[in-house]
Amino acid sequence: MQKQLDLISKYDWDFDNYLEEDVPAVMEYIKDKSEPKDGKLLAIGHSMGSILLYVMLSRCGYEGKDSGLAAVTTLASSLDYMSSRSSLKLLLPLAVDLVYPCIIEFLNHHDAA
Repeated sequence: MQKQLDLISKYDWDFDNYLEEDVPAVMEYIKDKSEPKDGKLLAIGHSMGSILLYVMLSRCGYEGKDSGLAAVTTLASSLDYMSSRSSLKLLLPLAVDLVYPCIIEFLNHHDAA
């Protein structure tokens, strides 16, 4: 336990830092290097990377901002908190209100003709 506490004080970052600083910086770097024709990226998230993508998409949807992503797929993300004692399960209603409308809007705008 002490080792974990030492690491927390040594490294001063958390989930919000990843979400607000690292993800946008990585996306900008990849856009600069790959120069996508439509300016959008394809994203694959694994584990916490998946959760970061979900939060980013829901935040963009809530704020009415473009995510900069053309498509997203996720693997091994933990989103079933029903049996958990974690306070994260309090966020589950937000998934219906924020994430699903973004997905429906995305599908409607990218329907193959």
